[in-house]
Amino acid sequence: MQVTISVDDGCDSDYRLAKLFLKYNIKAVFYWPVDIHGLSMTKHWKAIEPSHEEFIAQNFEIGSNKISQRYLTQIPENEAIEEIIQSKKILENKYGQPITKFCYPRGYTTPKLTETVKQAGYELGRSTVIGHIGEPENPFFASTAVHMGCPIRAEYIGSTWLEYGLKLFEQAKKENKDFEAWGHSWEIDRYN
Repeated sequence: MQVTISVDDGCDSDYRLAKLFLKYNIKAVFYWPVDIHGLSMTKHWKAIEPSHEEFIAQNFEIGSNKISQRYLTQIPENEAIEEIIQSKKILENKYGQPITKFCYPRGYTTPKLTETVKQAGYELGRSTVIGHIGEPENPFFASTAVHMGCPIRAEYIGSTWLEYGLKLFEQAKKENKDFEAWGHSWEIDRYN
């Protein structure tokens, strides 16, 4: 059983999580946009500090979360395709590591954009769909188990994200299936 945590957006609180992941030997992928600072200004949180960014990139896998803060389905398709392709190249050059994973911002995609992720050389496209354990049915629209820190999602059906996640974690452990949770460090801060 492999446990993976995915952290999106590049908030400075990512650094605190990264230190905990190292301490407890937890595999993590940090999905960052190329324009971390532009996104942080739009969303009103503190962007990751350069030294913290460097620390995380040296110790964890980085995945792409596009170039800008725009949602891929809300911009012209040719621009969305360019963001998918170019973000991989820019991040590989910046961090000196292969960028093999892409996260669809807010989970928004189309069949054409999902195919672009595949054609661009990514090995995985992560969605924001939850409730899944084990190998993804479609590696270019992969679901996860739980959205950490998010207090309200219809899937929780009267439980908290933690109760929902623990139930799936126990099932994954029992069935020896992989378990992946995702979230934003700012949500963990905001919702305590």
